[in-house]
Amino acid sequence: MNKRMVNPEIGYPLYPIILVGAGEVGGEMTLSTITLAAHVCERPPKMAIGVMPARQTHQLIERTGEFTCNMPLDTWVELSDWVGTRSGRDYEKFERWGITPVVGQKVKAPMVAESPLSLECVVEQKISLGSHDLFIAGVVAAHIRSEYLEGDRLAPGRLMTLVQLVGYCRAGEYLDRLGCTE
Repeated sequence: MNKRMVNPEIGYPLYPIILVGAGEVGGEMTLSTITLAAHVCERPPKMAIGVMPARQTHQLIERTGEFTCNMPLDTWVELSDWVGTRSGRDYEKFERWGITPVVGQKVKAPMVAESPLSLECVVEQKISLGSHDLFIAGVVAAHIRSEYLEGDRLAPGRLMTLVQLVGYCRAGEYLDRLGCTE
């Protein structure tokens, strides 16, 4: 085997980049770049995000019990980086980047109007893991811009988004359907 053992804190190959909206539109709100995120259950749909307890995002999620997950486009590298490295306590992130916070149908946390995909999430469980707390939330509503839809589903290959692999990478090339080995 031609592999070298390394420190497991190096990270793993691919993290999705999600812009998490927390707080309330019209009140205290923020947007944070989260790379520790995953769709963890299909039925019922659930998302899990890892957030550091010191973050304003964490405090707002704990207070409101909800958040939104907004998928950034592959052209949003600077926005995603800036939003993830600045505190909402010091900056008005939506205004700074000219993006529009909108209230969803089920939660008050801000969605990004310009995002191709936004999920409204209600926290069901919090697990303290160490440097981060894991919020597991039910997805109570999903919003996809029509140009990324095929019927009622996300169209394969139309959406180029960001992932983290040491730096920022583009994801979205459609290779084959699920179950292609049958």
